[in-house]
Amino acid sequence: MAPGLHEVGYKPEFPLFYMERILMGIGNMLAGDDGVGALLARQAASKGAPGWLSIPCGTLPEAFAHRVRRERPRLLVIVDAAEMGLPPGEVRLLPKRRLGSAAIGTHGMALRLLVSELEKSAGSVRFIGIQPSRKGLGKCLSAPVRKAKNRLLELILTGDEAWLEGIEALG
Repeated sequence: MAPGLHEVGYKPEFPLFYMERILMGIGNMLAGDDGVGALLARQAASKGAPGWLSIPCGTLPEAFAHRVRRERPRLLVIVDAAEMGLPPGEVRLLPKRRLGSAAIGTHGMALRLLVSELEKSAGSVRFIGIQPSRKGLGKCLSAPVRKAKNRLLELILTGDEAWLEGIEALG
């Protein structure tokens, strides 16, 4: 008879199978550029981004934190619209310390706390901000934000993650 999982050293807090990379997209898809992160994750999921679990979180990313804790990814990428004082559509990696100072969607300071919590379950957490142009219910993505979203989607669909190194960090 084969040994049970507990006999070979399996610990339930570490899953046998996990996604190496998770993409969490944040934002209200009905509010113009604010929804860019959630839309990106939804499109990545529908296109079957290789090696990625893509989660369109909407405006409640904390409601999906349990997925990160369960999967324990090597890499967690979070994407949201972020007011950074840059031209619309500009993409930057935001350090955690900037999550409370940059106006991130409608989430603000709570995102810094969420990222701190998620860092306990993920090997590395990267937060990508996309500078919005327009927000408001019933609005579509602006052209520069749509272009940035489409470029990120292309990069994610390659199945590689080296593209992250090419994104400039916001100082």
